[in-house]
Amino acid sequence: MIHVEIETTIDRSIEDVFERLVDIPRYPEWMPDGGLFIHCTQDSDGPVGPGTEYTDVTRLGTAKGRVVELDPPRRVVFEYVFRLFGRMVMRGRPAYDLERAGDGTRVHHQARGRLFGVFRLFRPVVQKIAESERSRTVRALER
Repeated sequence: MIHVEIETTIDRSIEDVFERLVDIPRYPEWMPDGGLFIHCTQDSDGPVGPGTEYTDVTRLGTAKGRVVELDPPRRVVFEYVFRLFGRMVMRGRPAYDLERAGDGTRVHHQARGRLFGVFRLFRPVVQKIAESERSRTVRALER
């Protein structure tokens, strides 16, 4: 099991932070270049809610995901499947729990992932990549 946990406080309202997290089509506007992330699209019509589907395009391939929990403005949980050449590589579940902290927002980000098949051999490398990418995401969210 891959597991990353990050806590930080962002100097923005809980509503602003939550809106940024659920505005899937606008991720490319605030996610910096240089990591794995290239872009994402919201594949479902309408406002984001449980069941909303999305696609993340990364330097390693494409992940298909969906929103599995949404409790505005306190919690959002995503779930995705990453495949390579049609084979399931990893299933991931990034979650964000938000709470008011004065004029800012306390963010508790937790991401879990499970590798499949031969890809389990790469767990230590994938753990490091996940730590780096999840940290980049939270730092970008802070900005």
